Amino acid sequence: MAYQCVNGHFFHLTSRAHDVFSLVLTKLGYLIDNPWSNALDRAKSAGRVLADVLIQRHLGVRPITLIGFSLGARVIFYALLEIAKQKKFGIVQDVFLLGATLTVSQKLWCETRSVVSGRYVNAFARNDWVLNYLFRASSGTVGTVAGLRPIEGVPGLENVDVTDKIAGHMSYRTFMPLILDQLGFPVFSDFFDEPVVSGLRQELGNLHLSFIFCGCLGT
Repeated sequence: MAYQCVNGHFFHLTSRAHDVFSLVLTKLGYLIDNPWSNALDRAKSAGRVLADVLIQRHLGVRPITLIGFSLGARVIFYALLEIAKQKKFGIVQDVFLLGATLTVSQKLWCETRSVVSGRYVNAFARNDWVLNYLFRASSGTVGTVAGLRPIEGVPGLENVDVTDKIAGHMSYRTFMPLILDQLGFPVFSDFFDEPVVSGLRQELGNLHLSFIFCGCLGT
């Protein structure tokens, strides 16, 4: 009989489950040491590129709706921050950040809110243990991670709890239709079909790739 402690909670694991769980944590440890930190930095840089694309109106002159989860949400946030710094208003209509990999001050949230004309939504899940683990291990805190909690004190920012819609960070894409439906979008399916992947190695090999999604919709 084996027990594993995660975020102060002990879980009873079978021998097989214990081996799998240990392998997952080992993979996450590797992500924290290198790809995860790099991905956070690159998402921030990509945000400035996205801001330039939007400011130059390469996507047309209509207001833009931005939707992103995980690192995609981080890209969008830093794009908004750059747009705010350049005082380019009227470009972005609505913004939906899902499971955002962000730990920023209330001041920065307010700055990004100033360039969003319509809805500004932070969708979070309290059961996102992957995001919890990555930020706790890399920065020692999860108290300000937008993807895990509501953001308070930002006028006009909506906080939407999607804990009951997902099974964890890796399922955002699969259950995106359910989340979009909750946010008011018309959807035609309850989930996105995923290819069947056999073997834990293949699943873990795609772990960091599944973090990125960023979409732009003309409204």
